[in-house]
Amino acid sequence: MKLKALEGFNRAEVQLVIDTLRLSMRGKSEPSKKLVEISLNKVLEHGVNAELDGMEMKLITRSLMNKALLLHAVYGIEAKKTEKKLMYNLAHTVSMRRIDFQRQYGPSIEKIEKAQTAGTVHAS
Repeated sequence: MKLKALEGFNRAEVQLVIDTLRLSMRGKSEPSKKLVEISLNKVLEHGVNAELDGMEMKLITRSLMNKALLLHAVYGIEAKKTEKKLMYNLAHTVSMRRIDFQRQYGPSIEKIEKAQTAGTVHAS
């Protein structure tokens, strides 16, 4: 199951997501780069209509937060407040959509406990 996590974002916000994903690929191991590259290609190809899973939404949230923290570290508290606030807000939006998505489509605790109990009973 996937979700259009960037729905409602304008062109500049989608471009910001693309830029932060590209930045987050630097210095990562090859397997990590591949995961980010998959998400990046989806956003590049489909923009706001990109269908993303929970892990991809987490990658986007992390890359936006890291870019905001980088700006904070380089320019200080007072500089680039608008850009940092935008990145934090976009990260928050994607994160909340991911949480709602996982609550709706992820396994419930009752299902997990039932499966574990059934597996234990069946194994005996």
